Amino acid sequence: MKHIDTLDMQLSINPKCKKLIKSNLRNHDTSKYGKGGAFKKKHPKYPITFFYICRGCYLIVKLSHEFMVGIESADALIEKVIEITIEYFGISRDDIIENRAINEPMMLFKYKGKVLNKPKIRTRNLDLIELNRIEFKNDGKLNCSDEQLGIQDIFRICEEYSNRCYKELFQYSTRTNCRYFNDNRCYVSVVCYFKEYERLEKKDWQGATKYKNVIRTEVKLWNAHLNYSKRHRDKTVRKYFNEDVAQEYFNKYVVPIFYTEPYYRIDKATELIYECQWLPMYKKHRLVKLLTLINEVGITKARENYDAETFRKYIKQIRDLGINPLSYSRYINGKEIKVKKIKNFTLFKNSIEEDI
Repeated sequence: MKHIDTLDMQLSINPKCKKLIKSNLRNHDTSKYGKGGAFKKKHPKYPITFFYICRGCYLIVKLSHEFMVGIESADALIEKVIEITIEYFGISRDDIIENRAINEPMMLFKYKGKVLNKPKIRTRNLDLIELNRIEFKNDGKLNCSDEQLGIQDIFRICEEYSNRCYKELFQYSTRTNCRYFNDNRCYVSVVCYFKEYERLEKKDWQGATKYKNVIRTEVKLWNAHLNYSKRHRDKTVRKYFNEDVAQEYFNKYVVPIFYTEPYYRIDKATELIYECQWLPMYKKHRLVKLLTLINEVGITKARENYDAETFRKYIKQIRDLGINPLSYSRYINGKEIKVKKIKNFTLFKNSIEEDI
């Protein structure tokens, strides 16, 4: 599935295999984890990494994007990982525990100390192949360097804080990229970056060629968030390996930051507002004033100049015209930006057709 980037899968292992697995992963660097804290090793053939946690009989399999390409279902992914694990460690299929039946007592109701219903036991099937981390992604294709500069200007003015995540600007090469994360960075994070320059930073020349002019948006779900969300969605590969789930997280975490409308150069956005036939002139002036202020100081600081209801209403009216509230500048770093419109790079409908 092209909107899933990487994930970490947690397998429950038969305790009898503990020594065998540790011996196979013995050649590792423990400096990061302490003595005997964990065992980590890359597979010599596949782009995956085994990570064994000693405090329980769990084997975490860290899957790279290259491994995920071409896999269209959760069942196919699980089956492939199990086959590779069995082959690598020389264990049997029964040593990987996929499911376990557990008994749960039903809730009892009491009135004046008396039990009103008889105790009942409910049996349910527990899936022991879980997620520890998953990244949803969307890749958009840029047409020219002007679009790159325009997007960097959008990073400058977009929200400083959204969904309990704080904005941070960082650079690969000379390209400004954008990240949103929690204080402890272990729940949900959003990252937008130019993939070509990220590959160049890691000296992956072949990857840089493959991802030339690609802007990637990622929503990363960490283990703490997956545990917290178990109340309404099981923490399993089958539940999260789904494009609808990916879209759900993009709607919740990406749309409030980057919206869904195309981005216009500030003068073009202003022109479109004044061309609107059904808006009175005084309202056009107010919308243009807000759009200009957002372009100058960013949307977070612009919000401080309005009461909450007025700001929300003006933003909605701008979006109803098909204009993104984040309009990039006409001149960036002394260069005139010729492109007047950039399609929204965060939308699935604007993504690259193939999974590269």
